[in-house]
Amino acid sequence: MAREMGWKCCLRVASRLSLVIAPLLFYGCASVPLRVHRGPLAGVALRAYWGTPLTGAAHNAAAHIFPAKPSDDSVIADVAFYAIKRMPLNQLTPLDQQKTLVLNIAQSHPALATGRLTSGSLLGISSQPAVEVTQRLLKASGGGSFLGLQRAAVAQGSTAQFTAFDRYAITSALNHKVIRPRISVAIWDPAQGHVERGPRAGLALSVHKITAAPNGNSGGIEAGEMQVLSVNRIKHATTYALAVPFRLLTGTNEAILAIVHLQPWSQTPTNTALYQQSKSLFAGNPSVAALGPELARPDLLEAIKNLQATAVQRSALAYLAGQTGSRLTLDIALAADNATLAQLAANESKAIGPNPKGLSLPQLGWRLDRTTFELLHAMNKKQPLPPSLLVPLSVHVGEAAWHESSLDQIARGLASRRDYRQHVIAENLIYLQDTSPASRIAAYDWLNSHGWAPAGYQPLASNSARQAALDKAENDPAYLQRIEK
Repeated sequence: MAREMGWKCCLRVASRLSLVIAPLLFYGCASVPLRVHRGPLAGVALRAYWGTPLTGAAHNAAAHIFPAKPSDDSVIADVAFYAIKRMPLNQLTPLDQQKTLVLNIAQSHPALATGRLTSGSLLGISSQPAVEVTQRLLKASGGGSFLGLQRAAVAQGSTAQFTAFDRYAITSALNHKVIRPRISVAIWDPAQGHVERGPRAGLALSVHKITAAPNGNSGGIEAGEMQVLSVNRIKHATTYALAVPFRLLTGTNEAILAIVHLQPWSQTPTNTALYQQSKSLFAGNPSVAALGPELARPDLLEAIKNLQATAVQRSALAYLAGQTGSRLTLDIALAADNATLAQLAANESKAIGPNPKGLSLPQLGWRLDRTTFELLHAMNKKQPLPPSLLVPLSVHVGEAAWHESSLDQIARGLASRRDYRQHVIAENLIYLQDTSPASRIAAYDWLNSHGWAPAGYQPLASNSARQAALDKAENDPAYLQRIEK
């Protein structure tokens, strides 16, 4: 009956994004990257928000209404990014010689006396066409790779942020989120404080890099810095050139070149179409796909290759598991004897397959943990697992680790990480009604440590009290929603 109750709960739970790629800029939530393009070295993205780089996105963006018609104060911005072989030292002037405000944007925006991440950056302003400026600078830089081009209509009070990001990323040591080196150029119209009418635009350069985590922790931490230039009147077409020392891990470049072309609003079919598309997209506020699933991390690809190298198998597998959040695999890789480790590494290499670049980070992580569980389950079918493997397994699957029948049930739920988790939860819920107090306590402690224990349940209470708590939990939508996540 207890098993039936547990599976009833699990099946009920189990019965409980689409992302649209926008063709052009919309004005809306500041956290949504727009129109992502992927290239061999890096990608480019465009997002927009009401506010400035100094204020950030307005808290009440809905209060802003995109003008029905463009005003004479609107600016058309084009930004192209190139990965260049070397800095064009004799063509541009140092950015830190300009009137700029330097901010450490990783630590509550405190002002800095001098830039560190933006140190060595160069700036040039020209009335020449952008194509001529680009050709001259690429020649002076020894050539480069085109990363992408974005266009935006910048209305009063809004900011368009153009970003080139490295295809390489690592897991943050602070919050375990994926962090990615990137360079952004923000173009904005402050909307207020105009002494005279006419289009105006400000420009800000942001650089985000990854630095080593303190105290020898794995992963890294993100450092960010912004240099803000003064707002200028855009009387005619103007080209800004920014060269920033920035190495792409998967390339051979020394810097990133951003060519920014600003022009005052003019009534042309192209500009009108861009403005109308921006207007309609802002009204609909669509969701937009972020970076694609391709695994473009040289460190992970190298670790996958090293799974076949006996001398470094353990460290390679531990690194892969740590970077992908595969905690079961990490614990087993550290605890397994050499023979088990060799088998696990071989199985993982086979499961990952010949094309790991086609995997996303979560897909790789689940593939690692699934393969680890499958190996432990197969070993347990032949003979009981040794304590060195059984104990770390129990950390991840609770009381179910000590029972072959439960491991059999979990092995049927390996279609996805969510499916796996639901089977593990269901098996531990079953042991809350076991006749053994030790099994009930172990299952309850495991569920409680993850926030999945039924409210009011006590493993040493009477049968009727335990059953009442389980019945109440089974009919509690909030509890069912919590354990289904």
